Amino acid sequence: KHGKKKNLNPLHHFFPPSGWKVVKGTAKFIENPNESRGTRSDQYIKAEEDEVVWQVTTLNRGGGKSGISDFHIAFRIYKMVEERKSIKRNVALQWNQSVVATEVPDNAVVTFTSFDGTKNQYIGGTFSNDYIKAKRVGKNMQFEALIPKNISNVSN
Repeated sequence: KHGKKKNLNPLHHFFPPSGWKVVKGTAKFIENPNESRGTRSDQYIKAEEDEVVWQVTTLNRGGGKSGISDFHIAFRIYKMVEERKSIKRNVALQWNQSVVATEVPDNAVVTFTSFDGTKNQYIGGTFSNDYIKAKRVGKNMQFEALIPKNISNVSN
């Protein structure tokens, strides 16, 4: 409740829970008409992602005519959540061939089997071994099958 026995004009700050953000344009002043009376007013000040500010004014008129406001502020909130998507692409490369995968995220996990049958995995930027070379080109990844340095280690 806001009011009783003096003029009040404070700012009221409302914050979303930690990790959440306010949806702009959704803040609303909601007054309880059964508990509010007299000279009073409200004014929206601002709503940012991390705070909603409202100013509520009540005036003391004396003799039971003072402004009293029983209110709350409502607003929608959202939380950013990282979405991970798994995309499987089977690409068969011959020696000296290359392929470009488009729109590969920086934190993509790439797994592949080299010509020698070993399983390999890497995250992000550049990778290379005796059989394959992977490098970032803008938002894309280029994969190149290298001619093995020791051909006797290659099995069919």
